[in-house]
This record gives sequence, structure tokens and C-alpha cells, in this order.
Amino acid sequence: MFFLTEDEKTILSGIRGHSLIELEQFIAMSPTNALDVWRSFWPEVVGILTKIKLAVKLDDERIASLSFQDHLDDTVLPIWTYIDTMLMMVPVSESRDISHLLATTPDFLSHLAHAYLATIVPVATPQNPSSGSPLSTMEAFTRIGRVTNRLYLDLIETENDVESENLLKSFISVSTPADNARHVAALCLVRAMHEVAYARSTPTENFDPSILEFVMFIFKRLAVYDNDVYRASLKNGSIAVISRVTAFQTQRFALDLFAFKARIFALRECLLYFCVCFQESHYWVNKALEEDILLSFVLCFSLIKKCDSFSPKIGSILEEPLILILQILWCYTKCYLSVDPY
Repeated sequence: MFFLTEDEKTILSGIRGHSLIELEQFIAMSPTNALDVWRSFWPEVVGILTKIKLAVKLDDERIASLSFQDHLDDTVLPIWTYIDTMLMMVPVSESRDISHLLATTPDFLSHLAHAYLATIVPVATPQNPSSGSPLSTMEAFTRIGRVTNRLYLDLIETENDVESENLLKSFISVSTPADNARHVAALCLVRAMHEVAYARSTPTENFDPSILEFVMFIFKRLAVYDNDVYRASLKNGSIAVISRVTAFQTQRFALDLFAFKARIFALRECLLYFCVCFQESHYWVNKALEEDILLSFVLCFSLIKKCDSFSPKIGSILEEPLILILQILWCYTKCYLSVDPY
């Protein structure tokens, strides 16, 4: 099992004797400093990532190794906490340059996918006490998720289709079964259900909605990216799972700006997936209606009204898919007697 050396811990606590606060001040002085800082420490960080990747590969069960799960605090969490923290320091004006640097670094996307698979194992719940350190697992998963979300969104905004597609391919390539993409998508569905179960069994302040945002982010994009994955996800009961996640995300829990945004973006991924399913067949409409999805859609509209008080215009990302879904439902009620929204 891999552990960080003292030198590596020093690298993660502050590059070459600089604290994170000092680095933040240095970056704030000039946006061009951001790239200089990243390039100066990046070789050491990539070296640490490579050691972690090799450690995971050496385990008999690469994804669900209990020994690896027991040592997340000493392995996965520090490095991705550092990368996430540094990304948060970078001004928006420099964000795309940093994302391009990450996406084009040899093996970085593979490192990201390895870390994702190492932490996608469901967290412990009263019904499933399978992990001895659920909160650290959740934190590592969240850190990795924030890096992935930031990276993907930056690439999409710059219309860099090649690098954004490579990000998805990396998540597929590191998985062991022959049907890799299906396996990762199935893990996402399992994780989503466990997150909802965990959230309902723990105090509100202990649940981070950004975890569900990340799960849905990867799942929906894999399903849209590959038609075989989409078909397999439907057979795995994705409509029921996504319906329950949607219902949970429309319920009340503690809100700050970060949590609210994570909640809205996770809902958006769910709604976009429904748009794909509902346009294909009225059968999936009926499946969703059986899960009482109409109530969730109504609650989504009430959430949109609250959005402006937290972040102007953020509600618009829900409004478009919601309107499309309701238009589809209306058409089906006219064409298919078996579809009953009441």
C-alpha cells in the first residue's frame, strides 16, 4: 500500500516552502502567475499521482480493496484536496488555461479516473456498514468530483471536443470488465442510491449534495456518449433510480450557495437524462410516472423561483429541460391512452 512520504506531504502542504495562502496571494497579484505556479509544481504532483495509480493496480481488487479504502486519508484525499484547492484559487480568466494544462498532461485523465473508481464504492449506511471511514470516503469523492466538473465544464465552454471526449474515455478505459462503460455507469447508479440512503439516515449538515452532482454528471454523460451504455442503464433500472434521486434533490435540506448550486446542477443532469428517455418511448414515461415523478417536476419549478435569491439566472438551467419534459408528457397523453399523468 502506498503512503505519502514526508517530502511528498511537504509538496502538498505548500510548494517549495510556500503556504497555500502565499500561493493564493501570488496568483492574485497577477492572473498570469497562475500558470507559472501550476507548471512549477506539476511534475512533482504528477509523480505522486503515478505512485497512487500503481498502488491501486497492485491491489487484488482494484476498485473495492478494503486496504485501500481504509487508507483514503493517506492516499487519494491529500493529492486531490490539493489540486481542488489550487483550482479554487485560480481566477476565472485563467481557468481554461489550467484545465487545458491538466487535460493535456500525459496520464492525468487516467489518474483522475483511477481515483474516481477507488472512491465510487458506496459509503457506509446503517443498512450497509461496508466502509469504516464513510465521511473521508465522501470527502475524497467530492474533491475528485469538483476537479472533474470544473475540468469538463471548462473544456465544453472552450468547445474543446477532443479533450472533453478524452475525459469520458479515460473513465471507461481504467475499468476492468470488457464492457467498461456499462460497468462505470452501473457503479454510478449504485452509488446514487447509496448516497440517497445515506443522506436520509444522517444529519442534514453531514450530507454534501455535490456528491450526487458528480455521480449524475458522469452517469448522464456516459449514457449519452454510448448508446449501448444507455440501453444497459435502462435495463439496470435507471428510470427508477434517477426518479428517486430527482425526488430527493427537490426535498428540503440545509442550503448555502455552494450546496444549492450542487443541488441544482445534479437536478439538471437528472432532467436531461429524462429528456433522452422520454423522447424514445412512452414506456419510460410510464415508468417515471409510476415513481411519482410529476410531483418532483412541480417541486423543481418551485426551486427555480428560489434560485435568483442565491445566484441570478441559475434557475434557467432547470427551466429548459423541464419545459421540454412537460411538452413530451402532454404529447404522450394525447397519443397514448396508456400514459396517465393523473
